[in-house]
Amino acid sequence: MHQETLLLRILSCLEPYDESEMTKRIAGHYQTLHLLDSEGNWASPLLESRSKELLPDAVTFSECTGFIRQMMELSLRNPFFASFLERAATMRFPILEEKFRSEGSTVIPGALAFAMTLDRLTRICGDDFRILEVCHNITMTALRNTGALRQVPFFYRIKMRTVASSVTFVIQAQRKSHEKLKHNCGSRWLRLNILEAVFSDLLMGFFDNAKAGWVLAAHKTGRKKRDPRTEAGPCVWSADGKTVCLGQPFVKSWDDLYQTWNMAFLSKMDDLPFIISKLLIPEVSGYSDHHGSYMYKRLIALYLYIVWLFFDRSQQLTRHLQPMNWYDPVLTRFWGKCAREAARKYALSVKTA
Repeated sequence: MHQETLLLRILSCLEPYDESEMTKRIAGHYQTLHLLDSEGNWASPLLESRSKELLPDAVTFSECTGFIRQMMELSLRNPFFASFLERAATMRFPILEEKFRSEGSTVIPGALAFAMTLDRLTRICGDDFRILEVCHNITMTALRNTGALRQVPFFYRIKMRTVASSVTFVIQAQRKSHEKLKHNCGSRWLRLNILEAVFSDLLMGFFDNAKAGWVLAAHKTGRKKRDPRTEAGPCVWSADGKTVCLGQPFVKSWDDLYQTWNMAFLSKMDDLPFIISKLLIPEVSGYSDHHGSYMYKRLIALYLYIVWLFFDRSQQLTRHLQPMNWYDPVLTRFWGKCAREAARKYALSVKTA
């Protein structure tokens, strides 16, 4: 499917467009996260102070179109993803195409509203760690009080432990003197996160994508001294002091590989239009000009998606994520093959540097 064809197909699923309904959907996602109540009151003064950014009075069709185009344009800055999409244009994915025809008009507007919610929330959490801390405290308390943890598959519960502890670590690092940041900060968590997915792919027989994940895990961040050949080095704070930047070999290429590998991994999920948004939103996919900062925003978006999923699964009467299955095995295996080829190119570039 050509990129412009894909774009037009997504946009066609939004017609006829209803501004008030889109705003209502976005508000509903904040309510699911326990950040906004049914009366429109935010759960924290810090969230209230950024309310105009989080929940605008109206979201026009033009804004939706611009948001979708921005996700596409930023994603295409990744040469590995661009190559995948170019090759995919000559192929057919029958299940995915049928899902667009039969369910697109109901699923895509909801997925777009979720993506816009996630992008806004990721932006302010990344901009102010105090808001990240507030959201973390609210959602973790609500998870314990509602029993939502029991409503999701075992893999997600394991993932939640890893991700939640990483968010806690990031918040604690922000509160400490930035000079105390360890050179290998987050390296162990990141490798564990990748290897969890590699193990899942191996169990399900997706060996190409598992190989790509193994390459990512093997090229870790956190060297004490910077390598002038590959630019690999220690973890450092960004110039504005808001982001922990990682230092894998050829970090922009590593980020590109991670992005397309993780997309391939997610393509086997039933809720593909929703779950893939945590990688496509501009706050995550716009990393090309901010080398090393990709994983920080990606962690925030991942955490917010997982807690949203837990809450949504536990609310039978107000669920946004209705039963669906957008998994197309042809797409997943092809994407995994492309990811493995990209991993081979990346590993070779590091080896020959």
